[in-house]
Order: sequence, then C-alpha cells, then structure tokens
Amino acid sequence: MTTRSGWAPLLALLAAIVLAACGGDDQQQQAPAAPQTPQQEQAQPEPAAPQEASEEEPAAAQAEPQAAPAETDQEEPAEAEERQISELAAAAGLGEYIVGGERPARLLVPGDWSAGEPLPLGVLLHDYTGDAETTNRYFGGLHLQIDVARFALLLPNGQRGSDGETFWDAVPACCEYTDVDSDDVEYLARIVNEARALIDVNGVYLFGQSNGGFMAYRMACEGAIPDLRAVVSVAGSSFEASDQCVNPSPISVLQIHGTADQVIAYDGSEDLVNLANDDPDQDGHPGARELVERWAARASCDLERPQTMPALDLDAAVNGNETTGLRFREGCIDNLTVDLWTMTGSAHSPEFHNLSTALIAWLTDIEQYRLTGISAELPQPDFTEWRVGTTARPAVLYAPAEYSRAESVPLVMLLHHYGGSADEAAAYLGLRRQIETERFALLMPDGRTDEAGNRFWSATPACCDFDDQGEEDATYLADLFTEARGYLEVDGAYIIGYDNGGFMAYRLACEGTIDDLRGIASIAGSSFENPADCDNWRPVSVLQIHGDEDDAVLYDGNPDLIALLAENGFVKEGVAETDDGHPGAVELTRRWAVRAGCNADAIDPLDNIDLDTGISGAETTRQRIRQGCGEQTIELWTIQGAGHAPSFQADIGATLIRWLKENWSYIGK
Repeated sequence: MTTRSGWAPLLALLAAIVLAACGGDDQQQQAPAAPQTPQQEQAQPEPAAPQEASEEEPAAAQAEPQAAPAETDQEEPAEAEERQISELAAAAGLGEYIVGGERPARLLVPGDWSAGEPLPLGVLLHDYTGDAETTNRYFGGLHLQIDVARFALLLPNGQRGSDGETFWDAVPACCEYTDVDSDDVEYLARIVNEARALIDVNGVYLFGQSNGGFMAYRMACEGAIPDLRAVVSVAGSSFEASDQCVNPSPISVLQIHGTADQVIAYDGSEDLVNLANDDPDQDGHPGARELVERWAARASCDLERPQTMPALDLDAAVNGNETTGLRFREGCIDNLTVDLWTMTGSAHSPEFHNLSTALIAWLTDIEQYRLTGISAELPQPDFTEWRVGTTARPAVLYAPAEYSRAESVPLVMLLHHYGGSADEAAAYLGLRRQIETERFALLMPDGRTDEAGNRFWSATPACCDFDDQGEEDATYLADLFTEARGYLEVDGAYIIGYDNGGFMAYRLACEGTIDDLRGIASIAGSSFENPADCDNWRPVSVLQIHGDEDDAVLYDGNPDLIALLAENGFVKEGVAETDDGHPGAVELTRRWAVRAGCNADAIDPLDNIDLDTGISGAETTRQRIRQGCGEQTIELWTIQGAGHAPSFQADIGATLIRWLKENWSYIGK
C-alpha cells in the first residue's frame, strides 16, 4: 500500500477553525460537569472497565488489530459494558489492540492500517474521577479523526484510589489524595513502549484534561518518553516550582485554559488542595501564562516576541470568539511551537465546539512547521521585506514577493491600539495574509512606550498624548512614508488604525504632511474634541467602523475620555477639561464630509453586512456620503451590539484594503 504521513494535512479544516469561528456542530457533545475539588467530592458512577487482554493473547503479542464483538440479544451487565467500549472502534471502523496487562488500555489505529505505515501516537489522559472514554467523547471524539489524520490513539485509565475515584499521580497539588502505591510515570512509559511493539510510532503526543493535563506535563518533566513531541493540556497545570520539573526536554506545548476556571485557577494557586499532605509548601500550581513561558524558555524561544493569533469560538457557553491565542515561535529551537489559548469567561469544563477538530488542526500545523518552518495555520508568503525607521524606533515594510519597482502598489500604514503592537494589530485584522492577493505594501511601526510599559501613539489629548509629544510621533510616521517611497513605486498612501491607532490616523490626516494621503480607515478610534484643532487638513476618504456598545471609545462620543481612562487606572494630569474628549462616530464622519466639500446631510444607506462573528446576522449598518464631494467617499459602518474589540470575520483585512483602493476616488466610476 502507499504510505501516508501522519497528521494528514487538514488545511481546509484549519482555515475554518483558525481564520473564522468554529460555529455550531450538529454532533456537538454535552460537556460533563466540572471535576470536583477534593473538598467537594461526591459519589460518581464508576466508569466502564476496559477490556482485559486474554491469557492466550498477551497484550503486546496480538498480531492483528481486533474489532469489537458483535451485538447479541441478551447479555450480562458486565458484558454490556465491555461491548460498549469495543463499539468505539467498531462504529468508527477502526482497528483495536489491548495493551497494559493488569491495567489495560485500548490502542486504536486506522481501519485500513497495515504494518509499514508509521503512525504518530496520541495518548489521552482523563480528568480526576474520569475515564478515557468520557474524556474522548467530551473532546468531540478524537477517534473520529484517526482515519483521516492517520494516527494511533491510546486510551489508558488512571488508578482507582481507596475512595473509589480514578486519578493520575501527577504532582503534589493534583491528584493522589488517598494512600495508593502508584507509579503512573512508569505505567504510561510502559504502555507507550508496548504500543511501539505493535506499530511503528512516529512521535508521541500527550493530550490531558485537568488532572490528565498535570500528568501530561509530569511525563514531559520526567523525560520518560524519548520521542515526546508535544503536550496539549486543557485546564491542567504542572509543578508549582519550575525546578521540580527535573528532566524536561524541549517540546511543543498547547495550554488551553478558561479565565473563569474555579477549579484549576487560570492565574495559578499557591495552595490548590488546602489539605494536609506530605509537602504542604508545594501543593500549588503556576498560572497558564507562567506555565507556557516556562516551556517556551526551555525551547529557547524569545519570550519578548510572542505572536497574537486570530480569535476562535471554542466554547458554546460563551458568546463570540472568546478564545485568544498567544504563540511563542521566535527563536525556538527545532522549530518548536508553544501556544496559550485563553478562553475569556470560560469555566473549568467549557462546552466545546468539537475540540478534537481544533486539536488535530493544531498538531497538523506544528508538525508542518517543525519539518518545514512554514505554518499551515497562518501562511506566510515569501514577502519582500525591509527594515526602516531609526535604530531607536525601527519599523518593518512588507511588499509582495519578488516585488520590483515596475509595479506601482498602494502603501498602507497600520497603527496599533493602545498597549498593543504592530504584530498584534496585523494578526487581529489579518492584513499580512492579504499582501500577495491584494497587491499592496504594508508599513508596520510600533508606538513609543509609556511608564507602565504600554505602547501608544501621541494622537490627541484624550488618546493618548500623555507626554505632549504628538508632533514627534506625527513627524516620525510622516518620515516613514517618505523612506518607504525609496523602496517602492507608490500608488497612493493610506492608513488603517485601531483604537489609539485610529486617533493617530485622524491626527496624521489633520497634519496634512503625508504626500498623496488618499484615505484612512479607523476602527473604534476618534479624533480631536475641538474640530479647530484639526487645522491643516486635506480632504481624504474616510471609513469609520465602530461598535455602538463600545465602552472604551464611546460610539456617541465623550466630553471627558480622560476620566474614563482614569477609572481604568490610567492617570493624566494637566489637560484642560475641554480638550480631553472626543466626538462620536456620526459627528466625526460628518466633519470629514464637510472638509471634503460634501453635502453632509445627503446620507445614502447601503446594505447591511456581517462583520462580527460573535453577533448573528448582518449586524453592521452602513451609511455613505458622496453627494457634492470632490473625489472622496465618507462612510460610517456601525456594528450593532459590538463592543470595543469586535470579533471580525476572517476576511476583514481584505475588506479594508479593497475599500481603501476602491473609494479614494470615485469620479468616473
């Protein structure tokens, strides 16, 4: 037969998961109740016992994978439990082995697998009081991915304590709470080796939920599996102290954790169990961010240069794209990847939209990146790239691959939000992915850093000219446009700004110092409260995108934005009360319509569109002003029900670029 590589590329799936919201799933599994803390233990139904290997066929000596026994009309209760587990393989058309001896575990392989095809080996570790079958169902059925993605799946169960509950003896905090002589590290290493005797294993990958996540990290810390390549932990953690991880090897890591987790706290705990034990000072666990940074450091990644990933909708119980991703790849040895998926508002047991699909897509991505240095998740074209700016304030200029000056391209500057970065803003809007298809150049500067360590633009007194250096930023950005023209044949200048970057985009339009500035797109930004402060403007096309429930930069404007900032811990002194507000979105677009010579009262409604994946339907209303204008177009897109950070559709970057290119001059169109 033809040998197929494991984690077979699921690129269409990957695009659906990473570049857009997952959406509902007709086969979505109901999430189980949150695993209990030791203080809240209750009696639980015992999980079905795994099928024992027969004496005639020792676990590691079975020559062929076995199918589940056929259903009979009558059977004893124990036989019903055994058949139910076997049907897991039978219903999916998979092959099945039993390994583990007295602690049996099921090993599932593709139904058409035969010796000679190497397979990655996934090992699924359940939560405290749980079992492998329940966790597999909760994840959306990892076994359903086996045939397509070409891997093997091992489903072991933890030991049963004197209280009758199943557990993994992972770390002091979680979860051996009874006197049981256990060595789960030895057991898991042994059944992985038994699996090797049956199949050609091409790398090992551990998946763990809660207590199983702790156990997955312990296996990585012990170095008990030589070719362990990745750990995926859902609401798990690790040793409280980093040096308790005694023999770690660099691996890829994915930590998935809800900020509202009240069992394994997202920010960590110094005393998880609050029970007397042999080591009361080591029964806590690190927070999710600290945990992934430990593994990123072990992989020699640059901790100062994480990437922000597109938001996902993984939890059906939380509205919108609640899951944000932070990725460490810069500088990592062996092309490793260390990711943190933060589920804002999610509890210990989120109601996942078929998590198994997302996990296999992630593994497909990291394996492709490990082998090729190219990410399947965020395709990175072979950009033409220049470093511009100054030593103190560098910036990056991107152009399409193999660009030559024979081609004129629009030059777009991206201005990030307060506290953000150019990389984060580009990931949020997906702009770099559009450079080749939309044929433009992208200029990505970063703002200066305030005393709190947050990057910002000195745009207006309200946001965020906290040191009265607005002229410095305006001059710096204008100089970047000039420098970029030395590398490119420029077909017009444009600016896209989000939040504080939107304020700065309007300031640059008010300064009038950028040659051939044709249009700006502002997302949740605004401008000077007093229109007279915009004193050197030139007419430009304007697209203002704003959520009508924005609680940071208010849709209807705010005469005192500084007071709002102060409520959130930002302090500004010495600014006159009349200068620290901003106009509302309607007033702002009206001002620029008047500056363009338009009839500001002649407002044309356009069809509604769907911009926000977290709001059902075509929630965005659009208004256009063109009557009496010169070449300019002024539009206001109001996202009904959206806040300050909309969960944009995956093609928002292309939408912005196309609007700027198509609406800077409509004469003759």
